[in-house]
Amino acid sequence: MFKLDLHGMTHKTAKQEVEETLLTASNLGNFEMQIITGNSPAMRSIVLEVCKEHSFNFYIPSDNLGTVNINHFNL
Repeated sequence: MFKLDLHGMTHKTAKQEVEETLLTASNLGNFEMQIITGNSPAMRSIVLEVCKEHSFNFYIPSDNLGTVNINHFNL
């Protein structure tokens, strides 16, 4: 599973990094990724916005609300 840690990034940089990383990974094929947002609701919103915009399946594990997990499988 790939991991992307957003700690220390500005919101603008985080959005660019999330979008670029997810689109690059999806072009390579199937992947699973964990994006670490920490306790920032703003960072979580950024990740969810990008996921929804590009139709990536995601979930927030109930045991770790500081992460967003993305599963992308080409059918």
